[in-house]
Amino acid sequence: MTGKPNTRNRLLPLLFISGISLACMSGCKPNVISGDDQVVFSKFFGWLGHNTTTYAIPSSDGGYLISGSGMILGASLTTADAVLIKTDANGDDEWIKTYTSDSIGDAAEIANAVVQLSDGGFLLVGDITPQDEDKDVFLIRTDANGDQIWQMSWGSPDGDESGVNATETIDGRIAIVANSRDTTGETQVIFARFDMAATFIDSNSYYFPGEDYAVGIMQSSTMHYYITGNTNRWGNADYWLIKADSLGNEVWYTYFGTPEGIGNPNEDFAMSSAFLSDGILLTGYSIDPAGDKRLRILKSDYNGVKLWSYEDSTGTEGRAASQFTDGRIGIAGIRYTDADTTDLRIRILNADGSVSALPVGVIGYHKSYENPVSIISNPDFTLTIAGTSEYENNAMIWLSKLNPQNFGN
Repeated sequence: MTGKPNTRNRLLPLLFISGISLACMSGCKPNVISGDDQVVFSKFFGWLGHNTTTYAIPSSDGGYLISGSGMILGASLTTADAVLIKTDANGDDEWIKTYTSDSIGDAAEIANAVVQLSDGGFLLVGDITPQDEDKDVFLIRTDANGDQIWQMSWGSPDGDESGVNATETIDGRIAIVANSRDTTGETQVIFARFDMAATFIDSNSYYFPGEDYAVGIMQSSTMHYYITGNTNRWGNADYWLIKADSLGNEVWYTYFGTPEGIGNPNEDFAMSSAFLSDGILLTGYSIDPAGDKRLRILKSDYNGVKLWSYEDSTGTEGRAASQFTDGRIGIAGIRYTDADTTDLRIRILNADGSVSALPVGVIGYHKSYENPVSIISNPDFTLTIAGTSEYENNAMIWLSKLNPQNFGN
């Protein structure tokens, strides 16, 4: 289960593109709707093919870490590799690593999230899908240079399991949250713990009839875990928050729908969560009975009590949120365009959930689909957003730093 450092690399460096816009490879220019001076930098990474960004976090040295997957143009889905990119504070790559299974020759690997560990190294959590077999959780621990220390896969013999997110626990272990689907189509959320040597400790599960999934996990100073996601227990999708004890046993759960109450007519889909000192942000979107989508963000305290919520205009979806030191909140989402493509949309809220006086920032590339997945609030009141830009048959990993003070200029 520990394996050896992975030296194989299906995605050869000669195919790698850094610092070039995928859309502009075909001759089109960035369409910065709110003004060019809002962009501090915009970097693109990937191979000629399909590259996906799944998560991004700030690194302890002031740079950024981006997780995802990469696949060469024209290759089968089983050649996708897990990817980890380390950049400096300016978004320039310092190193790029890909990871494949040490024991399975033909499989698709993806890193759904990255965590920086207390020893300076990193943990990737994602999934691995061998050809014609079920999907399993895939964990990779690396040193500070991204070189593999160990990897392991974990899951049940029947059904699919996908690692979603993880946290280093107070006692120096690893806790992950995963989504599971059995052969009948039923879903449940899985909690599992491992030690730093990849030894399985224990697991727990949370299940209601319907479509349940997790998006985030954190451990509090009291050793309790908070797990965020979605549940369909009452017929329609709702944001879901679970509190569990130090062993992962459920203490309580709650849900948040629109309008409030069991059987609400709207579908609400959480895409990510952010854990703050005074509460939890759940970001996603709501779909009303007419099919209209609206970005939706909600703040709950750590007792599961809703503090406030905000819905944006029709034709928007939320993807991630982050809080500045002054309490204001930056939200990354998408806006559907007339051409049925999507642009990156940034909204700033005040600490109480009211709309900031700053205008909305919108950035897009002609005929491309922008899909942000993470947003990082920086001390200088800039925002760093990571996501995927898709144009025709190619998709690139992108990292952009924006200055909200210049939105609308």
